[in-house]
Amino acid sequence: MSAPTPLLKRRGVVISISAVVIIAVGAFTGAMLKTDQEKIAEVQKVQSEGLDDRIDRLKGYRLGLELQKKGLEGKLAALREKGGSGDSQ
Repeated sequence: MSAPTPLLKRRGVVISISAVVIIAVGAFTGAMLKTDQEKIAEVQKVQSEGLDDRIDRLKGYRLGLELQKKGLEGKLAALREKGGSGDSQ
């Protein structure tokens, strides 16, 4: 009678793991569908906006890139100073 017990335990483990996998795949698929729908909505919004709105959006994007460039240039200058002082010693 001890033979059926391990088989039932294995079956329970397999069923539990299967349920967890099914739930995880469902959650992931739902998240991907939501993300895709948000992307489609954003694209439609951009396509339907007027010329002035596009220009304003692109100016804001450009401003963000210029700020990022300044920050990176500052870091690069600091690294060059560090590297330069290390070579002179």
